[in-house]
Amino acid sequence: MGRLKLSLLLCLCCSGALMGCRIVVPGPLPADAGPEVQRNAGYTNLLSVLKDESSVAGLLSIKTVQPETADLIKMIARKAGAAAQALEKLFADPPPITIGNSGLPVVEIEARTWIANRTTVALLGNDGARLEYNLLLSQQKATDYIAALCAGLLKDEPSEARRTVLRSVKQEFIDLNTAVFNRLMAMEHRATEKGSNASD
Repeated sequence: MGRLKLSLLLCLCCSGALMGCRIVVPGPLPADAGPEVQRNAGYTNLLSVLKDESSVAGLLSIKTVQPETADLIKMIARKAGAAAQALEKLFADPPPITIGNSGLPVVEIEARTWIANRTTVALLGNDGARLEYNLLLSQQKATDYIAALCAGLLKDEPSEARRTVLRSVKQEFIDLNTAVFNRLMAMEHRATEKGSNASD
């Protein structure tokens, strides 16, 4: 369950467990950190978010949403897992990537954990349309964040193999972000129609 709770952060990458556990991080990157250190931190954040996203579909084992939303959540989880695996296979390519320090200061980690706890409560504490809206909104942010991390890493990635994967993952999550937005709009339209019919 701890992994599921961490996954519910979705759009934000944070190190450590949720729900009151003390956070231990290596600390922020030094001001003069070179491109290799910056790249390692970027991949650390991206890999963490992708792995968290890959398990978010576990929520569907304890909560029920509309089939269209469930299918979309499962697709996001599947693509996130595949992206994480594809990148990990290339971390040994020159220049190698070392996963470890996210480069985030403790206050940022604490802020993200606070948001994660609130998101967990919102998702586990609601059902029906409210749950579905909260889940889709969190996924909209998550898919956008993953695409943005890929875009940032592409600016200073010397490995052509990793660039190829980053470009693919970026586009996949841009498309998923659009799909989530469209699903939200469809739900809003349906709710508006119901309200209109009820007032007739």
